[in-house]
Amino acid sequence: MGDAPPRFLAVLPAGEAEALLEAVDQAGNTGEGGGSRRGHHLPIVTRTRRGLRGGLHLPMAAEDEGVVASTVEVLEIDEVKRRLAQGEDAVFTDAERAYARSKSDPERRLAARLAAKRAACRLLGGDVTPADIEVVRDGGGPPGLRLSARARRRLESLGAARALVSLTHERGHAAAAVVLLRGIE
Repeated sequence: MGDAPPRFLAVLPAGEAEALLEAVDQAGNTGEGGGSRRGHHLPIVTRTRRGLRGGLHLPMAAEDEGVVASTVEVLEIDEVKRRLAQGEDAVFTDAERAYARSKSDPERRLAARLAAKRAACRLLGGDVTPADIEVVRDGGGPPGLRLSARARRRLESLGAARALVSLTHERGHAAAAVVLLRGIE
């Protein structure tokens, strides 16, 4: 970045900085929930649209070519536990529920997926809902987003060609970062 001022600021709602910082501490693996490379910090670059509530502002790198928009969503695991206890799991696909059930911590896995769905909805806007977005896994690789036709049209209308997602969780919180990217020119 040098001496040039940052062109953008990222906004994280006040009171949720600790969860983001914990997610940064766990960065650097292709799975979910952190890894063994404790202390190795990779940069998190986030951007939210104008008009969102204030909070912790983090400067972004000046060079973000190809990025149309990005954001981070953080939520409490207890929110998903409450939803599941009340039978409110329709926001998840059968595959997302099956994947979560195959793990020892299904609520954390679903919370990370809900965070990804909310982040993608915030970026895509329009009439896109969490039901239009599915978090998928290809083998042992990183997670991805499968978009409905409606969400795909909205993505393209924003000038983006694809969406990337990163998931993390710890005991009390889950988070997802979603980045919309232009196509290769």
